[in-house]
Amino acid sequence: MPRKDTIPSRRHYKRTGQAIVTLNGRDIYLTAPYADTAASVAEYDNLIANWLAAGRRLPNGLAEIRTWMQDANCARVTAVDEVNPDAPLSVNGLLLLFLEDSEKQFTRADGRVLGELDKLKVAMRPLVELYGETPAEDFGPLKLSKIREVFISQGLRRGYVNDQIRRVVKAFRWGVSLELIPPDRIHALRELEPLRRGRTAAPEDKKIEPVSDEQIDAAMTELSPTVQTMVQVQRLTGMRSTELCSMRVGDIDMSQAPWIYEPRHHKTEHYGKTRRIRLGPNIRSLITPYLKADPTAHVFDPRTAVKERHIKARRRRRRDQKPTPRMTKRKVQDHYTKDSFARAIRRACKRAGIREWHPHQLRHAFITEVANRRDILTAAELAGHASTKTTERYIKRDEKKLDEFVESRFG
Repeated sequence: MPRKDTIPSRRHYKRTGQAIVTLNGRDIYLTAPYADTAASVAEYDNLIANWLAAGRRLPNGLAEIRTWMQDANCARVTAVDEVNPDAPLSVNGLLLLFLEDSEKQFTRADGRVLGELDKLKVAMRPLVELYGETPAEDFGPLKLSKIREVFISQGLRRGYVNDQIRRVVKAFRWGVSLELIPPDRIHALRELEPLRRGRTAAPEDKKIEPVSDEQIDAAMTELSPTVQTMVQVQRLTGMRSTELCSMRVGDIDMSQAPWIYEPRHHKTEHYGKTRRIRLGPNIRSLITPYLKADPTAHVFDPRTAVKERHIKARRRRRRDQKPTPRMTKRKVQDHYTKDSFARAIRRACKRAGIREWHPHQLRHAFITEVANRRDILTAAELAGHASTKTTERYIKRDEKKLDEFVESRFG
């Protein structure tokens, strides 16, 4: 992790010969070429001075950043050029307008930015690099296939490549809807067939298998008590990692049995669905020690896990052994994220010497168990799926039960 007091460096973007600086996760291209050291360094110093004066932060929104960069004499922001009203709309211009609209669409009222926005930006990068100056009305299926070849050359899996191409087409469909480009462009782009299984060099997506109870037990010995409880709760409820990590005391209705946990935000809320997660007696006994008086507090606090880890380390340490000094004191958040939760499990698997698994496999194991014991409709309802077709992708067939059924009925 970069230190808080470091200054981002001026780097050479070899594809265009420009100098580039990354501030707050955004790539900013300087006007002066990297080879023109004096001019490039002067522009870089001006940019950094403005950034420091703003408290090491960029303004919010592409439009505001674009205005701010003009004051700092920078050419481009996040690889998207300015829109020139006197020239035909370029691919860069279309993407700039599209991403500005997407920021509004994927930014919620509470300031949350959905992950789909980042996926859109990643999908647009090769489009900007290869065809940024191309008029948008001249972009066709052949150029789109070249973009797809870039994704394939990066080693991306077939399903993900198809998803990224759909996001590229979405940008042009948006342009057609506003009559920025001719309607025939979107019809032409849709003629490009998606990648088919066995007919492409792109590797296939790995099927996610349910994690076995033996794998869970092996990793449990290396996890802190807090993360152990989180694993057990997810295994017994099948909730998503984001739902588990964002669980707050005030989100749980304890006035009835079973308790009902309604996440403030969930994956299918844009469909108008209400997510209701039922917490049975086993789960209630697990989370009760973690409930706090503050209704806004998260149930699972990583700061508790840090204390547990320190206590465990002190018990293992010899009396004459001094604790290892830390170079920097890392700030611990008041709640887990899906990434930090998965990272804790991954490290535990490594320490235990077993094959790594991730929290989403706990959800697969739960859905498979419910579908095998009851039915797919019950599994879909408990998993919060909008359709049973999604549930079917989670279920692993029990080959042993199928064999027993055939032998007993048709033997």
